Parts: sequence; C-alpha cells; structure tokens
Amino acid sequence: MSSSEPIPGPAYRIITPRLVIRCLEPKEAFLHGMAIEESLDHLLPWMAWAKQWPSSLQERIELLREWRGNFDLGINFEYGIFNPSEILLQGAAGLHTRHGQGVREIGYWIHKDHINKGYAVETSASLTKVAFEIDHVMRVEIHCESMNIRIASVPKKVGFYP
Repeated sequence: MSSSEPIPGPAYRIITPRLVIRCLEPKEAFLHGMAIEESLDHLLPWMAWAKQWPSSLQERIELLREWRGNFDLGINFEYGIFNPSEILLQGAAGLHTRHGQGVREIGYWIHKDHINKGYAVETSASLTKVAFEIDHVMRVEIHCESMNIRIASVPKKVGFYP
C-alpha cells in the first residue's frame, strides 16, 4: 500500500442530521455508565451484557480503554451515540466482527429517554453505509430478540428486508 492510498478501517466519527456517532473515549466512562444505569431496567430484558455491567468507575474506564484499543486494532468497533453538541449520550452501537472476516453485525441500544425518536434507525443506517463503503464488507447483519418489537422493527426500516 502506498502512502497515497487510503488506509482501510473503521470510521471513528459519523455525523448524521441529528447525531454524532463516534468512538467512545475512556474519559467518557462516567457519562456512558450513567446512561446505562439510567436505562438499566429498559436494557435488562434484552441485553445479556447488562446483567454484568461493571459497577465501579475504574472498571468502566478499563472497559472503555479495551474497547478503544480494539477499535484502533480493527478488532471490534464500539460507538457512542451523541447529540450534535456531544454532551448527551443518547445510546451506543457497535459494528461487531464476531461473525468473521467480511461481515459486520450491528448492535445498538438507546437511552430510555430517547426511544421512539428514530435514533436506532438513523444509527443503523449510518453504520451499514460505513460497513460497506469504508470497511468494504460483504455482509451486514442485525440480530435481535423478536419479542423486542421496537428494536426488531429497525432492520426493516433500514432496508434489510422488505
């Protein structure tokens, strides 16, 4: 690869009409943790990771360091979903690599105070575009509990199926 060719890899920052979707930083551990704690009752029935969510700030900082390192190494891509001024965390999403090379799985959760505003659809559509146009993957998937009707409607709204 010559120095003039773009380096393939993740988009660290995505700006949509209403959101900034970007790589989370360890310094945002408190903000991220508060958003999860405020939404925990909303997340527990659907997100297995919510049952083991780290309680201490130091554990959260370490987790976000690990996520940032994985992001930088191209292993997995965790994003925060922020308002345009980036002072309010409205949820989080990921472009996960667990299904092998050339495949990304989109995961997302929205803060309980921001559901039903279309943020999951806007985020998923943006991450789908990034996966295909920047990461050059062959397939993008969204997996969710079919009983979670609100979240299960997102793939259809993004255009994953008719």
